[in-house]
Amino acid sequence: MVAINSNVIINIQSKSQEERLRKTLRPSKSDIESPEFNQKVSEIADGFIASQKGMARLKRFLQ
Repeated sequence: MVAINSNVIINIQSKSQEERLRKTLRPSKSDIESPEFNQKVSEIADGFIASQKGMARLKRFLQ
């Protein structure tokens, strides 16, 4: 599965990746209160930011 959102492409290659991402994007109340959840969200956000910066650099390079 590939999800595209504002120039960020997420390539999900396994069911376990999909389940982890879905749980992070749709957390339960107990998930939100756990420190592990906050760490996972931070890691995913850092990945999105790095992807967006990479896409911006690539676009500048190709122009």
